[in-house]
Amino acid sequence: MKTKQIQNFIKVFILNRLYLLKIAELNLPQHMKNEFDDLYENFIATGEGNFISYNSDYPIHLFLNYIIENKNVLVHGSNNAMIIIFEPKESSLFNGKPVKAVFASTDGVWSLFFAVKSRSGYIGSLRNLCITTPT
Repeated sequence: MKTKQIQNFIKVFILNRLYLLKIAELNLPQHMKNEFDDLYENFIATGEGNFISYNSDYPIHLFLNYIIENKNVLVHGSNNAMIIIFEPKESSLFNGKPVKAVFASTDGVWSLFFAVKSRSGYIGSLRNLCITTPT
C-alpha cells in the first residue's frame, strides 16, 4: 500500500471507532440535480449576492453540498444578515492559533451549524473541527 492509502486507512479506522456524526456521499437522482442546477443558475451564478428564499422539498445541506462539489464554490455559514462584503478579520483556528481570514467550507452541514448557532450571550470560544476521508 502507498503511504497515503495507509494514512487514510488508519484515519478511517480511528474515526469509525469514535462514533462521530457522518454524512453519506452524494448520490442524487437526476431530477434533484436539475432542481439544484436551476437554483444555482437563477440565484448564485449571477454573483449579485441576493437573498435566496430556499423553498425546495430537499434538505438545504444537499443543495449546498451539490453546488460545492459541482459548481466550484465554498460556503460561509453565519446568522449575520448584514454581511455586505467578506473581508479577512482577526480570529483563531481550532487550536487557538491566531489567524486573519475569512472562513469558508466545502461542507454544507458544517456551514449550516454556524448559520443557526446563536452566539448571543455566548461566553468563551467556539471550537470545532471537520475531518474528511477520501472514499
